[in-house]
Amino acid sequence: MAGVLTAVALLAGVGYRITLLAFDAPPTNSDEATMGLAALHIARGQDFPIWFYGQSYMGTLEAYLAAPVLAVTGPSVFGLRIVTVALYALFVLLAWRLTLRLTGDRWFALLLVALLAFGSDRIVKNQLIAGGGYPEMNPAGVALALLTYDLCTGRSGHRLPRWAAWGLLAGLMLWVDPLVLPYVAGPGAVL
Repeated sequence: MAGVLTAVALLAGVGYRITLLAFDAPPTNSDEATMGLAALHIARGQDFPIWFYGQSYMGTLEAYLAAPVLAVTGPSVFGLRIVTVALYALFVLLAWRLTLRLTGDRWFALLLVALLAFGSDRIVKNQLIAGGGYPEMNPAGVALALLTYDLCTGRSGHRLPRWAAWGLLAGLMLWVDPLVLPYVAGPGAVL
């Protein structure tokens, strides 16, 4: 029963965000337009930016993730943001899995997913607007915590791939946005 309710809560959260996108909420901004332009350039093979246009920091992971979608849908805020909705869903799934690993309690994990289904205005904006870094930070932070837990508890098998995944994810996120440093430093200190 808890598993079914968890799936319903996750689908409610995704549905809520897709409904917001259908009504053009939250409003777009110039950072998102810059990320969208980079995604269009990547999709068309015109340019493959390493950094957010106009600065020499903040990687363009969102643009690379959105490029295949925009290649199919054409330029649209919805096409750009559907990737951020997928990142939100990944965040919730990883948080659910980490909660199960830490507590073993499916009902508590359901409560977590239900709380994450709806958020404050600022949280939902950070999850939906493809402005560089924020939509990726949550799933990456939880993935690092989950990998750290598995490495520290001596979970059997595949230790080298877990170390490699941890390092790759940490490096990728530091490239995307230096604000992710606490997400990397905390689990790094535990390791």
